[in-house]
Amino acid sequence: RQYTLISCNSHCHTISCKTHRQYTSQNHTTMSSPCPLRIPTIDMLNPDKAALCAAARDLGFFQITNHGLDVDLSLSAAKDFFSLPKEEKLKYPLIPGWNGELMRGYASLGSESADVANNSLTKTAQIDLMESFQVSDPKFTGEDQFPTEDMRAALPALYSAMSDVTRTLLDYLDEGLPESNSGSFSKNHCGRSRSIVRVTKYPALKDSSVTNLVGTGDRNSSDGSSASTKVSRISAHRDLGTLTILKQDAQGGLEVQDPNDDNNWVPVPPVEGALVINIGNLLQRWTAGYYRSSIHRVQATRGTKHDNEDRWSVIMFSNADDDFDVVPLPCCVGRGGEGVMIQEGVNVRAYMNCKMKQLFDPNAREDKGKCKYDN
Repeated sequence: RQYTLISCNSHCHTISCKTHRQYTSQNHTTMSSPCPLRIPTIDMLNPDKAALCAAARDLGFFQITNHGLDVDLSLSAAKDFFSLPKEEKLKYPLIPGWNGELMRGYASLGSESADVANNSLTKTAQIDLMESFQVSDPKFTGEDQFPTEDMRAALPALYSAMSDVTRTLLDYLDEGLPESNSGSFSKNHCGRSRSIVRVTKYPALKDSSVTNLVGTGDRNSSDGSSASTKVSRISAHRDLGTLTILKQDAQGGLEVQDPNDDNNWVPVPPVEGALVINIGNLLQRWTAGYYRSSIHRVQATRGTKHDNEDRWSVIMFSNADDDFDVVPLPCCVGRGGEGVMIQEGVNVRAYMNCKMKQLFDPNAREDKGKCKYDN
């Protein structure tokens, strides 16, 4: 394959291989090389909406700056909660929501295996090395979901602010459809939904809670790297909903799989002040593959300065309203990326019930391959 190097005034971004091939037919200077995969950073004060939508199509990931979000207060309050004894945290057990409840509460270390629900329902699940606390929309759940006064003071405002950013980004993505604004994305993200804000703690690699699960060097990474070097914190998966907003810390470790090469993983480097945005399965289904939901994972490397440091993230997993039926948009059919299957329409409530059951039900392995919404 060939690609063209293109200069941009504000930042450089990569266009799709298909677009590259179109450029090579127009007498541009080209080089014979695999297409580079880059994740652009979009300045929300003067957003390059074309670059944003191109990134959503190519890899499904981009970063944004000058977004107006401040997660520090919520993160500080959550850290105080995570420092409590386990028996105290378990007083706020996770309500996973596979019967339609709004997901909220505490998930202890090792209780989740992302791969079960998202990537391959036939492969042995790998335990995720994290603990988390999630809140759902305070308008529908009240204040009893918050364990501490500090969390009660900080998290509802963060949920509202992240929801506003989500709807803004959905409006940009709506504008970028083949028929502009035909998706009404943000309009269907205003009611009762399975959207959550999650604070996640990944314990330090040398923490006894981690070594008790994976030892000190006997866990192979999925890409075949040395067992003494790589540790999987979250195994390869796709996100379930429409849009994900992530504030990662300086450790990094997030990687996205090249859709054209299963063995090539693209790092998502921490950018100061930036939020990472990615497309989820429901938005890919909604747009008939026009926007891409990519497989990603979180890995850690042993033997670095971070061995004794916890990794933290604050995430919003957005979903369309529970009573909405996601149906592939006619303007997108036939315009999706190569190899993306056009999937049938789904009711969001039924879809999320199925996925939450696969993700959190102890008997989920018995249900592998039996859900009509499996991706």
